[in-house]
Amino acid sequence: MTDTKAPVEEEFNYLAREAEDDAGLDHSPVSSQEFWGWKLFGLSTEGYSGLATAVFFPIILENLASTQAYTTKSINAASGLVPCNTKDDGYSCSVKVGSLWVDTSSYVFYATTISSFLLGFTIVTALLGISMLLSPNPPLVIKAREDKVSRTEYYAISDRVSNRVSSAGFLWGYVGSVIELIIGAGIAIVMGSGEKFGLPAVYPLQIGVAFSGVVMLAFVPIIYKWLKPRPGPPLPAGENFVFFSIKKVGSSIAKARQLSQLFLFLIGWFIYSDGFSTITSVAILFFRTELGVKQTELLIAATITPFAAGVGNWFWHKVQVATKATSKTMLCIQAFFYSLLCIYGLVGLYCSHTFGLRAKWEIYPLAIYHGFLLGATQATCRGLFSELLPPGLEAEFFSLYEITDKGSSWFGPLIRYAFWFLLGMMAIPIFIFGSIDVPKGKQQSIEFIENEERIKKVAA
Repeated sequence: MTDTKAPVEEEFNYLAREAEDDAGLDHSPVSSQEFWGWKLFGLSTEGYSGLATAVFFPIILENLASTQAYTTKSINAASGLVPCNTKDDGYSCSVKVGSLWVDTSSYVFYATTISSFLLGFTIVTALLGISMLLSPNPPLVIKAREDKVSRTEYYAISDRVSNRVSSAGFLWGYVGSVIELIIGAGIAIVMGSGEKFGLPAVYPLQIGVAFSGVVMLAFVPIIYKWLKPRPGPPLPAGENFVFFSIKKVGSSIAKARQLSQLFLFLIGWFIYSDGFSTITSVAILFFRTELGVKQTELLIAATITPFAAGVGNWFWHKVQVATKATSKTMLCIQAFFYSLLCIYGLVGLYCSHTFGLRAKWEIYPLAIYHGFLLGATQATCRGLFSELLPPGLEAEFFSLYEITDKGSSWFGPLIRYAFWFLLGMMAIPIFIFGSIDVPKGKQQSIEFIENEERIKKVAA
């Protein structure tokens, strides 16, 4: 007589595995109040990131450095040092840091790189903690587990719910960015230059950053109240959160290396994400130092970008649905259009004195073009990454996915030539993403989970 019980038990092994992995955790359903807490978290933190980190800090840091700087030409001149004049179009100034002279634009990127490194440990820990909200506790996922649906269907439901929660966080993050950018820009425009009040010229921007920080702090008590504490498994003996989180990231990288297609995507993602996230800072400093674009115009352009991102997200989604294109195809197309933007900037360097980022007005179409691609390419990257993930390990790998590096701190003195660097960071990932075998990656993820289950059985 044929034993039919074994295949059935094998099919539902994922339930036993999750029960074992999640032993001692809070399995109560995620309430609507918790989801709202998650949305407010995105609203407050991304609002600060969109205003302060992406837009205001580069302007503030470059201006403060310029007040202590001297024109680059005068540094080696026998006639003596000439104070930096930021009112000159195309000014190039350097500030002394220790025994070194650093271009004011480079100063911004160096400061950003160092701060990103110092915050890296905190980000790792925070992301691993926040990802607990994406654990299998939403009602739909709990119901699927109780109904004992097949493993494929269960992970499909879990992935849809995870995407919905993450998308809600992105959406509310964009909402927060737009609102705070409008208010912050309004403060700066109404006040004008801080010099009128005997303060640094960028002091109104500093008030905007302070306002954004106050908003974020104001939401903390609400978020704390609405997000139910869901502690993870207890730490192993002798471990602490910081070093355990670092080890966890190392473990995730080791797992990713076993999945060749997933690891290939991560290589492309680290390059590509650094490229499109750096464009904003490069554009702000380029238009400010090379073309003499005024602060008000920079802020208006910065406010346009998240609006364009929302429209672009909708447009590219409709295109993908209409054409039935894969996430891989859409990502390569979006990276290609980003490459065209960099090529356009290089046209002005070698071929034209009238267009190719040569005129102040070009900042507005640039802001629209960048935003039109930014929101869509972030969503597409996440979609392709989700397709390659081992079922049940989404939270762990997305924590790794969110850790990006800053490799762009060196090109401040050659801000126009930075478009060569950005072009490489947009073009190279096209070939990397294009070489990914998605069906093979999906099969690898399933085989990885099955192998993990076999190892656990042997160990037991």
